[in-house]
Formats: sequence, C-alpha cells, structure tokens
Amino acid sequence: MEVVIESIPTRVTDEDNAILLSPVSMEEVRNAVFHMHPDKSPGPDGFGPGFFQHFWDIVGGEVTMFCRSNGLLHGVRVARGAPQISHLLFADDCFLFLRANTKESIHMKWVLDTYSAASGQQINFDKLILCFSANVHAQTRNDVVDALGVREGNTSGKYLGLPSLVGRNKKVILAYLKDKIVARVCNWNTRFLSPAGREVLLKTVIQTMPSYAMMVFLLPLGLCREIETIMNEYWWTRTTGNGKGIKWKSWNGLCAPKSRGGMGFRKLHEMNLACSNPSFIWRGMLEVQSVLKKGCMDPWLPVELEPYVQTALHETIANAPVSSLLNAHGTGWDAEYIRDIFDPCDVERILNIIFP
Repeated sequence: MEVVIESIPTRVTDEDNAILLSPVSMEEVRNAVFHMHPDKSPGPDGFGPGFFQHFWDIVGGEVTMFCRSNGLLHGVRVARGAPQISHLLFADDCFLFLRANTKESIHMKWVLDTYSAASGQQINFDKLILCFSANVHAQTRNDVVDALGVREGNTSGKYLGLPSLVGRNKKVILAYLKDKIVARVCNWNTRFLSPAGREVLLKTVIQTMPSYAMMVFLLPLGLCREIETIMNEYWWTRTTGNGKGIKWKSWNGLCAPKSRGGMGFRKLHEMNLACSNPSFIWRGMLEVQSVLKKGCMDPWLPVELEPYVQTALHETIANAPVSSLLNAHGTGWDAEYIRDIFDPCDVERILNIIFP
C-alpha cells in the first residue's frame, strides 16, 4: 500500500494545505462582502450587502465569527463534486439537511433556538419530522431524535401530490399511478359505453391522469407499457382485469392518426418526453435533449428560403451562441473571426446583418 501511495504525485503542497486549513480571516470576509453589489437581494435576516458594508466597523466581527463557524453543519450533495445543499424552501415548507450525529443535531437545535430568540418567531416542533437515510442505525436515529426533540417521520409519503423521496426502483414508487388508473377504469366496467364514449374517456381522463407526475419524473418504460395495456384492453373489451376479449390491434396501432387507421391515442413515453420538465433528474434531461435541440435551434439569418448557416462547423463550435461572433465591445461582428470559420456564402449573409 505504501508503495502505491508513494507513486501518486502530490498536487497540494504543504503551503497550499496550510492556507486551506487556516481559519477564515476578517480581511478575507471583508473582501468578499465588499465585492458584492450593495443592492443585491437580502439574506434570510432581511439585510442586503449594503447594510454590512456601511456598518462593517460594527458588525464585521460577528460576520467573521459566523463564517468561521460555518463548518459545524454539513449539507447533502446530489453528486460527487456538487456543492453542498444546506436547506431548501418550497412554498411554506423548509427542508434542513445535516449529518445524522449528535454533534450536528445539537448545533442545529442551537441555530433554531437562536433564530426564535432573535426573530420572535416560535418554531412548532410538533409539526417537524426527521427523515433518515436507510444507512443510519437505530441507535443513531434515537440519539438525533433526543437531541433535536423532533419525532421521526415516514419518508414514504407525498409532497405536493408526488412522492417525497424516490429511490432507484421508480416503478414501485410510481406504481400508484397505475393503481389510480385501474380503479378509475374498474368504475367504468359496468357502463355500456359506445366506442366514441370510451375514446373520450381514455383521451380526456386516463391519459391526463399521469401528466402531473410526467412534468417531474421520467416514468419507467415498463410502467408506461402496463398502463397502455390497461387502456388497450378497456378500448377493445369494455372491461379490464379479466383477460377476456380480443384485442384486434396493438396500442401502437391505435396511437396512429385516424387518417392512417388509428384512433389518435398518445404513447405515454413520448407524452412524458414532451411534458418532462428538465429540472428533476439529469437522466430525464438526457432523454429530452434531442427534443430541446430541435425546439431551441432558432433561425437567425434574414433569408426566408434558408435561415440557417450552411457551413459544416466543427463540433467544438457547432453549438456556440451567435453572441460569440461579436467583437470584444459587442457593437458589431468580428469579421476576421467569421471569415475564418464560415464559407463565403455564409460570411456574406452574416456580415450583411446591420446592428441597430
């Protein structure tokens, strides 16, 4: 092991390590505060940077002490190398993140008590709940609960109508969507509806039920297929769950336009990609990136027949914004740079665009 460690070159010198481990100085905090614009948004205490800059001689010491004590609580990282998240605010709810140990629990209790004493706003600990990782032992959980005086809650509940925590098995977590659809379809089993009536119910009710979850989650393909099987079974047999009847056409066939012999139903996965809000899971972002690229490629050349550049650009600059073609002052085109990377036909069209 020592041979392996000695073979690894040192990147952080002793001097660099000493600087990184040294306490934050008052001058460093002052420089950071005075580099902020005075009119920036205020912090949780309601004071903006301008207040601390104007009264630095009075509050500078307390601000520095606060920065030095900033390592007493550790947030959560969503990925390696990502910044720590100490809290999240949603509507009238607040999520606080810390490590599950007695030391940080005591400090978090001190922070909450200090906030209550300073603001006059009392915290109702009866409404608070603790959520632990599955790796936290029972004894550690009890110690944290005792230190904070907050009960342990159930993490399998919902928040704003969606699962509060989602693990790797999303199909199990999101199975409630299928259960809701099955329950709704079972209520229709006793109704003698015409094909037109079933079409309206499937399009306006069933296919819209998972749309809210689709805006946040990328539904598993297996779950989408199971829901589509239920809809296909109800369309052909007027019922579901009994295995009777013949399905004369697959769901993919029914999703074709009516002009092509289908019924115009929607494929759930494609609907999910269209509804997906690329903010929850990076995997969802990767799935819809082709859709985003098609929708974000705006024509910018003033030529009606061909408003896009014809030059085969290198991949390193193919997605660069148009603003990268401007000069250093942003007042006009960088003609030399444009002539270097574009074909003559595109150069002429780009340089003919006159700035206002």
